[in-house]
Formats: sequence, C-alpha cells, structure tokens
Amino acid sequence: AKEGGLLNTATSLPGDNATELAGLEDEKLVHRVFPPSPDRKGKAARGRLLSLKSEAALSKLEVIEADLARMEQRVGEMDTAISGSEDLSADAVGHLKTELALLEAEAHKLETNGVDGVYTGELESGKADAKAAKRSQLERLEVLFGRIEHVFHAISQHGQRT
Repeated sequence: AKEGGLLNTATSLPGDNATELAGLEDEKLVHRVFPPSPDRKGKAARGRLLSLKSEAALSKLEVIEADLARMEQRVGEMDTAISGSEDLSADAVGHLKTELALLEAEAHKLETNGVDGVYTGELESGKADAKAAKRSQLERLEVLFGRIEHVFHAISQHGQRT
C-alpha cells in the first residue's frame, strides 16, 4: 500500500461491488483514489477497485503525464525567451536550439515508447480511463510538436535579425 491513501490492496470485495467486478483480468485488485476532476466540480475524491494490470497502465500514464507537463512548460519558457528578447547572444540562442532539439527527441520517445507502449486491449476495470488518458496525451503531444516547430522557426528568425 502506498502512503497517503492513494493505493490500498483490497483483501475482500464488498458485496455490492461483486457483480461490477466480475470478469476482471486479475484476481488481485487495488483500490485507487482518483483526485477531484473538473467534471466533479471539486467534489471529494472517489475510490474504485482496479485490477493490477489497469493500475499498472494508469500508473505508467501518470508518469508520462508528469513528463509531458514538464516538457510543455519548458517549451513555453523557451518560446517566451526567444520571442520576448532581442538581446539574446548567439551562444544563448545556440543553447536554446540544442535544448529544443533534445526536447523534441524526448517528446517523440515519450510518444512512441511511453503513450503508444501502454496497451489497453486487455484491460477491463481501467480501460476507459486509460484510453481517455492516452487520447489526451497524444493530442497534447501533437500540440507540443507544433509549438516546438514554432519555436524552431522563431529561433531561425532571431538568427536572421542578428
């Protein structure tokens, strides 16, 4: 069990959930507490039993989510830096371009080995959540790739001005 109440191994199933949980892919289940979501308007977190496979897939997608958010933030900072400053040195612009290329490669790796590497076909209890998370992350990656291209263009324009 994880500290903070996010995961608790379920030792027995409540009677009212027995029908709902029939047909899960694993006998061992974990109890996962989902944080409040926008559609719940900040209401208290809700718990749900998930199979180990579903929990593993959702946990992997949470790690990917954190990596994606970090990349989005950094590309945004780079966009602001290159767009808002006329006095960047050639060295600073070179470092931005190198870092941006590394971030782009990391984003492609995240898409291929991360998001596309989470298989949902065998999932039952967390299938819908995993599919929704994957869809959202793939859409955000496409937006990120567009923003990276925008920043590369801004860097080349900056180089032509200096």
